[in-house]
Amino acid sequence: MRAAGGRVRAGLRCGGLVAAVAAMTALAAPAAAEAPVIEQVAAGAYHSCALDESRHVWCWGFNGQGQIGDGTTAARLAPVAVQFPAG
Repeated sequence: MRAAGGRVRAGLRCGGLVAAVAAMTALAAPAAAEAPVIEQVAAGAYHSCALDESRHVWCWGFNGQGQIGDGTTAARLAPVAVQFPAG
């Protein structure tokens, strides 16, 4: 992910420690043309979400109650697209 005018680093807050997602996973960084421009970021205690310029929402972090919005309760170390209900 990249932010207009700067960089955004995705991370998880866990027991007061912030761990960079890049250090926790072996995922390859997307090409610059694929990375969305992030306009806003919101952080909860254990998960975070970002709104891109196309009005898509991306979330990552702990997901025990489905708060990430991807239809699962699996923790996400990398941003996933939020699935909004139809209508």
